[in-house]
Amino acid sequence: MKKRMKYLLMLIAFVLLMTGCNKSGKADETTAANTEDELKTVKDLGDSSFRKYLDGLKSDEVDESERIDAYQLTSGNVKLSDEETREYTYTAQASVTTAAGGDTISVTYQIRKISDGAFETVSMDFERGNAGTDPAAPSDGGSSGSQAGETTESPTVRITIPEGYTVAQIFNKLEENGVCSAESLFEVCNSFDYSYYSLVAEIPENEHRCFKLEGYLFPDTYDFYRDSKPEDAIGVFLRNTEKKISDEIRSAAADKGLSVYELLTIASMIEKEGANPDEMPNISSIIYNRLDAGMKLELDATITYVEKHIKPYIDGDQDRYSAYYNTYRCDALPSGPISNPGMKAIQAALNPADTDYYYFVNDDSANYYYAETYEEHLKNVEKAGQ
Repeated sequence: MKKRMKYLLMLIAFVLLMTGCNKSGKADETTAANTEDELKTVKDLGDSSFRKYLDGLKSDEVDESERIDAYQLTSGNVKLSDEETREYTYTAQASVTTAAGGDTISVTYQIRKISDGAFETVSMDFERGNAGTDPAAPSDGGSSGSQAGETTESPTVRITIPEGYTVAQIFNKLEENGVCSAESLFEVCNSFDYSYYSLVAEIPENEHRCFKLEGYLFPDTYDFYRDSKPEDAIGVFLRNTEKKISDEIRSAAADKGLSVYELLTIASMIEKEGANPDEMPNISSIIYNRLDAGMKLELDATITYVEKHIKPYIDGDQDRYSAYYNTYRCDALPSGPISNPGMKAIQAALNPADTDYYYFVNDDSANYYYAETYEEHLKNVEKAGQ
């Protein structure tokens, strides 16, 4: 308990008195003289790994406004000896604690305060303990542990999420790779307060939406810790999505009269209907043309979403979402995204082709046939062998 309190006190010092320091871990006098805050340096963490230290920073015992998003580590220098310093670029979850051949680790990293979203660069030195290397620390020939030659299963796993995966597919994939259970992820998806992410805070209330974060887990390659907390695993996605949905994308959506939520809903349908990415702008144009004409969208992908990606994962009335997602039944847009779209689909939603098409069909070879009238569409259906 005393050790934990020690780390919490160090957190408060870090957040309130944050500024840069040199690699010796001592305050740079010039820097300190130009700031109002006294410089604090964390040293001598002993046997506690840097990862455990970061977990301490995220403790619920810390006031919410001062909590730190401990995963935003971006770069660092590992001081192996006086003669050798290695530079690394990290993934979103990376950190460094110990390395063979040296007594001191010097890490330069960025952290973000949840209270205002600001990033600050911090340097920190501490003595190498006996706990081995941090899960995401650079390894030398696959060795880990406090003694050379010891090998263990990596505590991290790299997972690629394809464009168009649904939350159900993503959560099952995380469970298959030992990150955390799909059940816990489903629970957190709708219940955990992620409103400190601006995109999540802007999601409209909708009792007819099934999974709140559908569409917001950007498809990409990620590194996760095995046995993560589900709220942390989802946070990895949300941090990336916040970066991907740039101010330019937000502005372009607003110019079209769309919220980000509506943009992602349209993009998610384009993603699922556009087996050939080159056809996405045409599919986008059909969606907008039908919306402008007051027509139902009648997209088969929305039926598939309800049947395969909602019903197997909910209790109670299995049909309660059908009328709100099935675009053969609902007017205008479905209640929310039906997948997690990639950037090509998002760009297609922002930049539809200029067409007079209202119908399309594709064959088994991903060839697309477009029509302006229903009569033309019926001929295309026959041509496509559907």
